[in-house]
This record gives sequence, structure tokens and C-alpha cells, in this order.
Amino acid sequence: MPRNSFYDGNAGDTIAIDNSAAAASASETAAAASEAAAAISETNAAASYDSFDDRYLGVKSSGPTLDNDGDALVDGALYFDTTTNTMMVYDLGGTTWNRTTPTTSDQTKINTVSGIAANVTTVAGISANVTTVAGISSDVTTVAGKATEIGRLGTADAVADMAILGTTDIVADMAILGTAAVVSDLNTLGTADVVSDLNTLGTADVVTDMNLLATSGNVTNMATLGASGVVSNISTVAGVAANVTTVAGNASNITTVAGVSTDVTTCATNVTAIQDAPDYATDAYNWATRAEDSSHTDSTARTGYSAYHYSEKADASADRAAAWVIEGESAVYAVSTPTDFGSVTDVGSAVFEGESTASIQLTMSRGSSTYDYGTV
Repeated sequence: MPRNSFYDGNAGDTIAIDNSAAAASASETAAAASEAAAAISETNAAASYDSFDDRYLGVKSSGPTLDNDGDALVDGALYFDTTTNTMMVYDLGGTTWNRTTPTTSDQTKINTVSGIAANVTTVAGISANVTTVAGISSDVTTVAGKATEIGRLGTADAVADMAILGTTDIVADMAILGTAAVVSDLNTLGTADVVSDLNTLGTADVVTDMNLLATSGNVTNMATLGASGVVSNISTVAGVAANVTTVAGNASNITTVAGVSTDVTTCATNVTAIQDAPDYATDAYNWATRAEDSSHTDSTARTGYSAYHYSEKADASADRAAAWVIEGESAVYAVSTPTDFGSVTDVGSAVFEGESTASIQLTMSRGSSTYDYGTV
């Protein structure tokens, strides 16, 4: 290196001076490189902050329509609503701000369901039975409307009577009595005059005579006597009960009818209901299975919807309730995609290398080259 004309020293000292100058030049070059790197880092940090600022918009009193830079909102943007004290998230597909927590009303419903969790589990275990009962809800309503009649049938005497009526022989007899021709005959026998005559025929002496009349040959004759044109003649015969003894060959058949007189009277009393049974069956089918949203007017002029209709409506309500519960759950929304910061030196000389975990957050004051790592 050139010697300064004013230098007056030892030759060995000039070597040390030359080395110091070279080191200073190298430091100057390194400082320039560091300055360039710092400028790049500052630019990247500003871009990161802008990206974060586009996604978390801060505290607002209502849902904004643009981000903090006046640009269009991005999907998943967040802000804290001071009116409802809730965090809101933006749905770009629906262009709406949605709550990230349930409303007070929804939370009350969630708490209610939570409080009966055991019952919900029990009902879920018998869901098939619930579906079955829902399919016959109109029948259940009909039976409930007959609670008084069912109470009568539940008495000890009625149960005993039904046990008798349920025997094979009685069932066979009632099948015979249920034929159209016999029902017509029973209608005739059920008139007030004939009932009075039958009471007369029920005395002990006449019963004995009728036992005789029940032979097969006399049964045919009795069928002839049962024709409507001969009923008045029977009334006359009842007035001369002593002469009935003469016709004792048909007595056993009359005894048989007298033995089931209560059943005959019951059938005669309920003949209208028996005749209406086909209409009721059709009504029951329609109340149970008629298509959804299709009303039905039955044989008694009642109008409404079927059990199937209400079952479909219940299924739809359940789906909506499930959607409310799912929508009410907490969700995690990514504020931004983590960036591989490479090797970044903070003011404490600590180094981050290859950050990639989604939970890592790096914040920085805008316009500053100092990183605040927070709770990273």
C-alpha cells in the first residue's frame, strides 16, 4: 500500500495498518449485505402483516362489507362483534357473517338436550318401536278416545264373559250368527214385541218345551217361522204359551238361541257399527298412510293429515335440529397459512428454522424490524 509521507515509524507497523484497512473494507461489504437482507425481511414482514390484517379485521359493531384496506372480504375472515360480544366468521360462498358460538336460545336448547341425554339414549335404543307407533298414531288416538269403553271391558265380569265368548264353540256360533241372513233374522227378533215374547219363552216350562222343539226336523220349520211375515204370528203364539208345549219338537233350538240371547242383543244393538266397519277400516288406512301434505276427509267428515305426513315432518325437524347442533359447535379458523421463515435472527440472537406448525404465530409491529414472538 502507498506510504503516507508523514508516517514516521517502524516498517513492521505498516503491515498491521494494511491488515486493518482490509478488515474494515470486508465489514463494510457485510454491512451492506445485512442492510439488503433487512430490507427484504421488512418487506416480507409487511406483506405478512397485511395478509393477517385482511383476515382478522379487529373489533366492529356490525359485519363489515370490505376488509381494512377497502378490498373485498376473503373466505374465513374474522372480526369481534361488540353488539353481540361474539366472534364472527365470513362465509364467502353465502356472503354472510356467521356466529362461531351458539345464540342464547340455541344454547338453552343444547343444555336441555344435554340434561336429558340418558332419555335420548333410551329413545334411540327403541327407535324402531317409536317409528312403528308413529305409523299408527291415528289408531292410538282412536283407542285413547275409547278409554271409557276399554275400562268397562277391563272389569272382572267382562273379562270372564270374554273368556267364555273366546271358546272355540262360541266363536263358531258367532261366525254363524254373523252371516247376512242370520243378522237379518236377529234384527227382526230384536224388536220390542219379539223381545217381550222371548222373555215369555224363557220361563222354565217353555224352555223345556223348546228343548223338544230343537230337533233337526223342527229346526227347518223354525226357519220358516222366522220369516218376517210370520213374526206377528209368533207374538200371538207367545200369548198362548201352554199350547207351545204341543210344538215341543223344536224346543232345543230355541233353548240354544236363549242361551246366547245377550250376544244376540249385543249384535243387534251394534249392527250399525258392524255395517260401518268397512268405512272405518278405509279411514284408518288413510289416516295412517296418506301421502305427505295430502289432507283426508273421513266418513265422519273429519279432515286432517295422516300419521305418515306428521312422521315425514318430524324427520325433517330432526334433521334441522341436528344441523343447528353441528353449526353451534366451536370451530378453528386458520388466520393465515404459516410461512417458512428460514433463518430469522431476532434481537435476542435466537434463530427460527423451518417453521411449519399451524399453531405457530409470528407477529411484528408494522414498520419495525423487531419481531415479537408472543407465546410461540
